[in-house]
Amino acid sequence: RKLLGRRLEFGTAGLRGAMGLGSCCMNDLVVLQSTQGICAYLESVFGSSAATRGVCLGFDHRSAAGCSSKSFALHAANVFLSRGFKVWLYRDVVATPFVPWCLEQRGCCAGVMITASHNPAADNGYKVYWENGAQII
Repeated sequence: RKLLGRRLEFGTAGLRGAMGLGSCCMNDLVVLQSTQGICAYLESVFGSSAATRGVCLGFDHRSAAGCSSKSFALHAANVFLSRGFKVWLYRDVVATPFVPWCLEQRGCCAGVMITASHNPAADNGYKVYWENGAQII
């Protein structure tokens, strides 16, 4: 129950929680499922232009409990690519503002930054940005 009794929920800007096992933590499965949901939503809002416009992805340096921001970003990129989305993925650690800047420059329909910002080192997050560069609410 402790690991599977609840799910991380989207709050201000996206998901945030401790990295670890179960649906209540940030891990590969939660990132894969969340990205599948984001893909479906973007396709419902933007239609076929969602894939053409694409998404921008960035990540920070966090790593804990066998998880890392970079691996989360790579998993998210693979989900977007499997759905036919154009993907701009930074190849190294970036500051959070680089993602909204990239999506505005490239005309992307959304962006994702894997970071928990100022939260504890064992936490991570999945921040989603809309086409205008603003965090989702």
